[in-house]
Amino acid sequence: GLGMTKVIEETIEYLSANCDGIHLSLDLDGLDPSDAPGVGTPVVGGISYRESHLAMEMLYDADIITSAEFVE
Repeated sequence: GLGMTKVIEETIEYLSANCDGIHLSLDLDGLDPSDAPGVGTPVVGGISYRESHLAMEMLYDADIITSAEFVE
């Protein structure tokens, strides 16, 4: 795989060129159950806490987030 850093870098580049801002929606079901065991639909193989934190930091630093929600 490309790795989270490369994926988010490419995403930021694309979104910055094609829209005025983004809505970030992070569903905790997308995280691996080893990091988020209390979700309604735990599925092994999700992103790690570290990966999700990195992605959110990179999006924040890019200053393209206009709204956000964090849901279970």
